[in-house]
Amino acid sequence: ALRVQVVDDAMTKLVNDVVGVGDGEEARSGRSEPGSPQSPKGEIEQEKRVAKRTKLRRILWAYAAYNPRVGYCQGMNMVARALLSICNEDEVKAFWLLAGMIEGYDMSEMWKRGMKQLDFCFFALDNMMGKLLPDLKQHFEGEGILPSMYASRWFVTLFCCSDIIPPKIRLKVLDIFMLEKWGVIFSTSISVLTLVENSCRETDFEGCLKIFSNVKRVLDERDEEEGVWKWLDKSVGEFVIGEKQIRDIQAEYFLESSLDTVDSDGKGIN
Repeated sequence: ALRVQVVDDAMTKLVNDVVGVGDGEEARSGRSEPGSPQSPKGEIEQEKRVAKRTKLRRILWAYAAYNPRVGYCQGMNMVARALLSICNEDEVKAFWLLAGMIEGYDMSEMWKRGMKQLDFCFFALDNMMGKLLPDLKQHFEGEGILPSMYASRWFVTLFCCSDIIPPKIRLKVLDIFMLEKWGVIFSTSISVLTLVENSCRETDFEGCLKIFSNVKRVLDERDEEEGVWKWLDKSVGEFVIGEKQIRDIQAEYFLESSLDTVDSDGKGIN
């Protein structure tokens, strides 16, 4: 109870001291001046957007105060925004979901300085591509394309970016992540790569990166004819990388990482 009160007090203080001043100005700037063509309905929608941004700031500022070891990392805002939607705009519930996710799902290693979990995710995705998408992996290697060049935002935001997959599937991925942890993030990565495999194999380095710059737009163009989002929605619910496979890859990752820290004389680097 004391911990909750401390967080609530931190949220209130940060909002009043830092966030509250800017929000008032932002809300005023969004309102119509006399004679403006903006409709009353438009004003209401604008105020709702401002209120949602205010709640998002409350959550992020409060977490930075609650856990300064992690603080704030780019991408955290997108996950917090999705959690707000899941919690029907209840910022306290969203805050505790965010805190629990960071502490119990390796997100602290994803978002704090060094981003060790992100490095492992790149390694794991490359490993899985070798088994599940060997032709695409070979093409990427020939073009010099690494997972870090296209998958950073997938992992850092848990697919909560607006330009990767549709909102409904984003929330589904996040919901399953709460139960299955990283398995659904890797399986969704493989599924997205499967959808763009043919397009990527037909183009070069620059063409591939252009595809990854806005995967959703590329797949939106194919959805009406091919039903790609329906396929992905079904895939997210049925195909999840197992924990044992992730643990095996993690063991291999740690082994390679430990070998990388040994110098040429065979002595560990301090």
